[in-house]
Amino acid sequence: MSGNNLWTLPAGALCSLRALQSLNLSSNYLQSTSELGFGSQQLNSCRLPLTGLDLSGNRLSRLPEAAFGQLHKLERLDLSWNNLHLLHDLALQGLHRLQRLNLQNNKLVALPAKLFHTQDGEDQKRYVLDLWMRCNSLNEPIP
Repeated sequence: MSGNNLWTLPAGALCSLRALQSLNLSSNYLQSTSELGFGSQQLNSCRLPLTGLDLSGNRLSRLPEAAFGQLHKLERLDLSWNNLHLLHDLALQGLHRLQRLNLQNNKLVALPAKLFHTQDGEDQKRYVLDLWMRCNSLNEPIP
Protein backbone atom coordinates (compact mmCIF):
# COMPACT_ATOMS: atom_id res chain seq x y z
CA MET A 1 0.00 0.00 0.00
CA SER A 2 3.06 2.19 -0.40
CA GLY A 3 2.82 5.37 -2.48
CA ASN A 4 -0.96 5.43 -2.81
CA ASN A 5 -1.62 9.01 -1.66
CA LEU A 6 -3.47 7.70 1.41
CA TRP A 7 -4.49 10.41 3.87
CA THR A 8 -6.43 8.06 6.14
CA LEU A 9 -7.67 4.49 6.44
CA PRO A 10 -11.26 3.56 7.25
CA ALA A 11 -11.65 2.36 10.84
CA GLY A 12 -10.89 -1.35 11.05
CA ALA A 13 -9.96 -1.59 7.35
CA LEU A 14 -7.10 -4.00 8.07
CA CYS A 15 -8.64 -5.96 10.95
CA SER A 16 -9.85 -8.83 8.77
CA LEU A 17 -6.30 -9.59 7.53
CA ARG A 18 -5.62 -12.01 10.38
CA ALA A 19 -2.49 -13.57 8.82
CA LEU A 20 -0.81 -10.31 7.73
CA GLN A 21 2.82 -10.26 8.87
CA SER A 22 4.27 -7.24 7.07
CA LEU A 23 2.60 -3.96 6.16
CA ASN A 24 4.14 -1.21 4.06
CA LEU A 25 2.26 2.09 4.26
CA SER A 26 5.28 4.21 3.33
CA SER A 27 5.19 7.29 1.10
CA ASN A 28 1.62 8.30 1.85
CA TYR A 29 0.10 11.27 3.69
CA LEU A 30 -0.91 9.63 6.97
CA GLN A 31 -0.93 12.16 9.81
CA SER A 32 -1.97 10.14 12.84
CA THR A 33 -1.28 6.63 14.11
CA SER A 34 -4.75 6.51 15.68
CA GLU A 35 -6.22 6.22 12.17
CA LEU A 36 -4.48 2.87 11.77
CA GLY A 37 -6.32 1.17 14.64
CA PHE A 38 -3.29 -0.48 16.27
CA GLY A 39 -3.28 1.40 19.58
CA SER A 40 -4.19 -0.41 22.76
CA GLN A 41 -6.06 2.69 23.99
CA GLN A 42 -8.53 2.52 21.09
CA LEU A 43 -11.92 0.83 21.21
CA ASN A 44 -11.81 -0.49 17.61
CA SER A 45 -8.20 -1.64 17.60
CA CYS A 46 -6.83 -4.49 15.47
CA ARG A 47 -4.65 -7.23 16.90
CA LEU A 48 -2.72 -8.37 13.84
CA PRO A 49 0.32 -10.70 13.85
CA LEU A 50 2.50 -8.06 12.15
CA THR A 51 6.25 -8.48 12.56
CA GLY A 52 7.10 -5.54 10.28
CA LEU A 53 5.46 -2.13 9.85
CA ASP A 54 6.79 0.57 7.52
CA LEU A 55 5.30 4.04 7.99
CA SER A 56 8.25 5.93 6.56
CA GLY A 57 7.67 9.00 4.42
CA ASN A 58 4.32 10.03 5.88
CA ARG A 59 3.29 13.12 7.85
CA LEU A 60 3.22 11.74 11.38
CA SER A 61 4.06 14.42 13.94
CA ARG A 62 3.58 12.64 17.27
CA LEU A 63 3.30 9.17 18.79
CA PRO A 64 0.70 8.84 21.56
CA GLU A 65 0.79 6.36 24.41
CA ALA A 66 0.73 2.73 23.17
CA ALA A 67 0.47 3.89 19.54
CA PHE A 68 1.00 0.31 18.33
CA GLY A 69 0.02 -1.49 21.54
CA GLN A 70 -2.01 -4.22 19.83
CA LEU A 71 0.91 -5.32 17.64
CA HIS A 72 2.50 -7.64 20.22
CA LYS A 73 4.60 -9.49 17.64
CA LEU A 74 6.09 -6.39 15.99
CA GLU A 75 9.86 -6.69 15.52
CA ARG A 76 10.57 -3.95 12.94
CA LEU A 77 9.10 -0.44 12.97
CA ASP A 78 10.13 2.19 10.44
CA LEU A 79 9.02 5.74 11.24
CA SER A 80 11.75 7.51 9.27
CA TRP A 81 11.11 10.57 7.08
CA ASN A 82 8.09 11.83 8.99
CA ASN A 83 7.61 15.04 10.96
CA LEU A 84 7.87 13.41 14.38
CA HIS A 85 8.67 15.93 17.07
CA LEU A 86 6.88 14.43 20.09
CA LEU A 87 6.97 10.88 21.44
CA HIS A 88 4.92 9.94 24.50
CA ASP A 89 6.92 8.25 27.29
CA LEU A 90 4.93 5.06 26.68
CA ALA A 91 4.62 5.32 22.88
CA LEU A 92 6.23 1.88 22.46
CA GLN A 93 4.19 0.24 25.22
CA GLY A 94 3.26 -3.35 24.32
CA LEU A 95 6.03 -3.81 21.77
CA HIS A 96 7.95 -6.43 23.75
CA ARG A 97 9.51 -8.01 20.64
CA LEU A 98 10.67 -4.79 18.97
CA GLN A 99 14.22 -5.24 17.68
CA ARG A 100 14.62 -2.58 14.98
CA LEU A 101 13.39 0.99 15.30
CA ASN A 102 14.07 3.58 12.61
CA LEU A 103 13.46 7.21 13.62
CA GLN A 104 15.83 8.83 11.10
CA ASN A 105 15.03 12.15 9.44
CA ASN A 106 12.43 13.48 11.83
CA LYS A 107 12.30 16.59 14.03
CA LEU A 108 13.10 14.98 17.38
CA VAL A 109 15.08 17.06 19.89
CA ALA A 110 14.94 14.47 22.69
CA LEU A 111 13.72 10.98 23.45
CA PRO A 112 11.52 10.42 26.49
CA ALA A 113 13.43 8.85 29.40
CA LYS A 114 10.95 5.96 29.64
CA LEU A 115 10.56 5.29 25.91
CA PHE A 116 12.27 1.87 26.12
CA HIS A 117 10.56 0.74 29.32
CA THR A 118 7.41 -1.30 29.64
CA GLN A 119 4.43 0.03 31.59
CA ASP A 120 5.44 -1.91 34.71
CA GLY A 121 8.90 -0.34 34.54
CA GLU A 122 10.76 -3.38 33.21
CA ASP A 123 13.70 -2.30 31.08
CA GLN A 124 12.92 -3.02 27.43
CA LYS A 125 16.23 -1.78 25.98
CA ARG A 126 17.65 -5.29 25.79
CA TYR A 127 15.19 -6.14 23.00
CA VAL A 128 16.05 -3.23 20.71
CA LEU A 129 19.04 -4.34 18.62
CA ASP A 130 19.07 -1.58 15.99
CA LEU A 131 18.13 2.04 16.62
CA TRP A 132 18.50 4.59 13.81
CA MET A 133 18.35 8.26 14.84
CA ARG A 134 20.34 10.05 12.10
CA CYS A 135 19.21 13.53 10.95
CA ASN A 136 17.24 14.64 13.98
CA SER A 137 18.10 17.54 16.28
CA LEU A 138 18.82 15.65 19.48
CA ASN A 139 20.00 17.88 22.34
CA GLU A 140 20.37 15.08 24.88
CA PRO A 141 21.95 11.63 24.92
CA ILE A 142 19.66 8.71 24.23
CA PRO A 143 18.34 7.37 27.57
